[in-house]
Amino acid sequence: MKVKKERNLTLKQYTLHDARVEKIELNKDNIILKLDFITSYPQGKEVFHKANVILDNIDAACCEVYVFDKLVDCHTDNKFSGECLELKKFVEKYNPLEFEIINELDDGYNIILDGWLYINKEPVSCTMNFWTEGSFIYDIYEEIGHRIISK
Repeated sequence: MKVKKERNLTLKQYTLHDARVEKIELNKDNIILKLDFITSYPQGKEVFHKANVILDNIDAACCEVYVFDKLVDCHTDNKFSGECLELKKFVEKYNPLEFEIINELDDGYNIILDGWLYINKEPVSCTMNFWTEGSFIYDIYEEIGHRIISK
């Protein structure tokens, strides 16, 4: 089932929080984020779905990834370094990957995923910035689990 995200809503049907990007596929007109799962919250349940995200009508040359040298925490340490890579170079260097999504932001043309990139099993801060005029599509395969979160 493919679900197109309504990009003007403040409440989301699905969330990528805690999902892990396992691979990024670059195609001519879209990018596919291969995920371990996404989450929805219908009627007091937390439901996990096997799914991917498709970003269409994307300009990969206008997408970049910031990879820091460590976990960045401005409360304890405000000095860091890292690199900014074009998406294609990031994919060549890190695919397959393990990127845990902590925060997601969609402000119209920019989709920003902020989280932890695991390099040799050690996390470093990482921010992915995707520029698109197209759709954000959840490509959902199946429910893989759930838990009750309220009565």
